[in-house]
Amino acid sequence: MSAAKAYRYGVFCFLGGARFLSQSASIENTQPELTTTEPTGEIDSAHRSIEDRLFDTSRADKDLGRRAVRGGAITITTQGFRFLLRTGSTAVLARMLTPEDFGLIAMVTVVVGFTEILNNAGLSAATVQRKEITRAQISTLFWANIVISTTVMLLVAASAPMLSWFYNEPRLVGVTLALSASIIFGGVGIQHQALLRRSMQFGRLAVVEVGGIFAGVVVAIVMASLGFGYWSLVGMTIATSFMTAILSFAMTGWTPGKPTRDSGALEMLKFGVGVSSFTIVNYFSRNCDNFLIGWRWGAGALGVYSKAYGLLLLPTAQISRPAMAAFLPMLCRLQDKPEQFRTVFQQVIRALSFLTMPGMAALVIAADAAVFVFLGPQWDAAVPVFQILGLAAIFECVFSALGQPMIACGKASALYRMGLIGAVPTIGAFFIGLPYGPEGVAAGYTLSNTLVVCPLLFLFVAGQTPIKVFDFYRAISPPFLLAVLVAGIVYGVRYLFDIQSPILVLLVAGICVTPSTILSIQLFRQIRNLQHD
Repeated sequence: MSAAKAYRYGVFCFLGGARFLSQSASIENTQPELTTTEPTGEIDSAHRSIEDRLFDTSRADKDLGRRAVRGGAITITTQGFRFLLRTGSTAVLARMLTPEDFGLIAMVTVVVGFTEILNNAGLSAATVQRKEITRAQISTLFWANIVISTTVMLLVAASAPMLSWFYNEPRLVGVTLALSASIIFGGVGIQHQALLRRSMQFGRLAVVEVGGIFAGVVVAIVMASLGFGYWSLVGMTIATSFMTAILSFAMTGWTPGKPTRDSGALEMLKFGVGVSSFTIVNYFSRNCDNFLIGWRWGAGALGVYSKAYGLLLLPTAQISRPAMAAFLPMLCRLQDKPEQFRTVFQQVIRALSFLTMPGMAALVIAADAAVFVFLGPQWDAAVPVFQILGLAAIFECVFSALGQPMIACGKASALYRMGLIGAVPTIGAFFIGLPYGPEGVAAGYTLSNTLVVCPLLFLFVAGQTPIKVFDFYRAISPPFLLAVLVAGIVYGVRYLFDIQSPILVLLVAGICVTPSTILSIQLFRQIRNLQHD
């Protein structure tokens, strides 16, 4: 696939997605009360109506199941378009830049990604989890996010020389200083996006997410075509954060007020700290591999590893986490109904597993074809890493969703212990595999995550929520067996007919996973009836 074709493909996917998402946003927010006989008050009335729905969720609670399912469908569709945009841009940029360019940015991304967690401070989850909120509370949290973002931005900028010294890479000073600017933009829209998620206005949230990524992709491709090299990746990050912040304000219409001490936000801040503690530990354990590979093997090896990881594990996580987040308001409202809570969670996990497991299994068999099509021939070294991580990606949808039921039940303090349980064996596996290069690190992660971490976390979550251990295995067993069958079919068809074309190999894989995708959609539709059972 040429760079021009890949770019046109990405633009086509975005335009189609933008049309769908804009329709979703408009339908989602159409209300009879917006029509008035007084033209001068029409805009103010519409603005108040949109803002009122951000804080008053009683309308959403009346039809929780339908809204959760519709939100899940919009969210998964959104993540699909995000995946197409990122994949299309990767196909273009991987042919315009080198593995070393990607590895150089990945060295800084480890730090910047960590600061995004500090940026959020768990306050987004605190807003969504809270049964009732006030404008004063959210305004206070907004300014708290701004203060945190500014502080973190200054700390990252100050750490630029140290990061350059650690990796022995002088270019990291300028890259780190530039990327630190994206941190403040990221903090601006956190509460606006949380309000959209809490009020289940997922169409508007989709416009924010996809619009931000599209802006970043356009900037990156233009800069790369002009010869800016790795700076095009820096531009993509900054443009994405900036546009996301702008769209967050535009889609909510909410303007924060002044912070107040007696708003009752202190309890939400404490909850946010608990959630943030878990996220920090989880992020460190999940990104320690990039840190170690960059230090031990250099930018080239890290570029290969990070691209293989990005093609497999990140898309799966980007589907499962937002999809679970779409159902989080529903789970929060069912926390006092344990049987319904269990049933809804189990059904969501099963649907997500049918959506992702067979596809990941097929990609393990078609790894060489996927790398050639999406990255190009200069990335052949990523194939073995891609195959090894593909085994871990089969279970990634389940692993990524385990924190949501804990948040729904208000178990913020227990989340930190959950993060430690997963971090210790994962980081240990990274160190064991590090002497063997990116392939060794990938193997260590796959074995520890599949055989140790997931079973331990199943036990832990079962002890903190209404969910039982058997619920996890009952939910994932059918899709896992189907994934094994799909992998066998793809392997058999490919080698029986001696298919050499990478495009044709991926086409066969896509045909094989279509039935599981249809089944997943049917399962999501069934969830809307669960709240009435």
